Amino acid sequence: MSKRIAPPTAMEKICDLNESKNPLFPFVVIGMNAAGLGVVDRLISKRANDFAFKQVHTLISEMSRRIDLSLAEPKSDAFVPGVNLAMRSILETQSTEKVKRFAAILSPTWNADAKWDETAQTLKIVASLDDSHVVILSKVKQWSGTTREDAVTFTIGPNAFKDCNTLATAVPGVDPMLLTSCVADLTALGLLEADFVVDPLDAYNNAKSDDPVAPPTELPAGYKLTDLGVWILKRFDAL
Repeated sequence: MSKRIAPPTAMEKICDLNESKNPLFPFVVIGMNAAGLGVVDRLISKRANDFAFKQVHTLISEMSRRIDLSLAEPKSDAFVPGVNLAMRSILETQSTEKVKRFAAILSPTWNADAKWDETAQTLKIVASLDDSHVVILSKVKQWSGTTREDAVTFTIGPNAFKDCNTLATAVPGVDPMLLTSCVADLTALGLLEADFVVDPLDAYNNAKSDDPVAPPTELPAGYKLTDLGVWILKRFDAL
C-alpha cells in the first residue's frame, strides 16, 4: 500500500518561494523576525506556527500578484518598514481579507517610490479595520457618490423617515451593538462623520404619501462617508 504524501505546510510553501528566487522572500523574512517569528517559544507551538506562516504565505502570494517580480528589490525605502508594520498586525487577525488589504497597500511601494508618511498612515488605518468595518464602509459607499458632496446620511437603527438608509436593514444578521461599535471606530478614524440632516424632499414626499410615517420625536444619530473614507476604499479597489 502506497504511503500518502502529506500536503506541504505553510512554512514549506514559504521556503519554496526562496527556492523559486521570489524577490520578496528576504524582505518578508526581515518582517517575520521583527514580528517575533524567529523566537523559540513560537516555533515550538505547532498551532501558532502553522497559523503564523499561513498568514505570511497569504501576504507573499497576494503581493506577488501585484508587484514587478523582475525587480530585485523595492524601489521605495517605505517597503521594508511597511512590511514590518503590517507583519505584526496580520499575526493578530484570522482574516485573510485583511492580509489582502495590507498587500494592496504595500505592493505600490515595491513598484515605485512612495512617501513613508503616507504609507505609514494608510497602514495604521488598515491595521485598525476589521472585516466588519470594511463591510460597513462598502455599504455606505454604495449609497453615496464619489465625493463628500454626494455622501448620503444613514442611521444605524430605526429609520428617521420611510426611505432613510439604515445599516441594520442593509447588513442583516449583525448584532446592532457590533454595528454601533464599528461606526464609532470609523468615526474616530475620520472615515465617517456624524451628520444628521433630514432631506427636505424626503420629508415632503413622506408628508404627501398615502401612508405617511410620523417623524420620530428624537432623530436617531446619523452619519455619512468622509473624503478620507472614500479615499481608503479606493486603495482597496484592486482586491
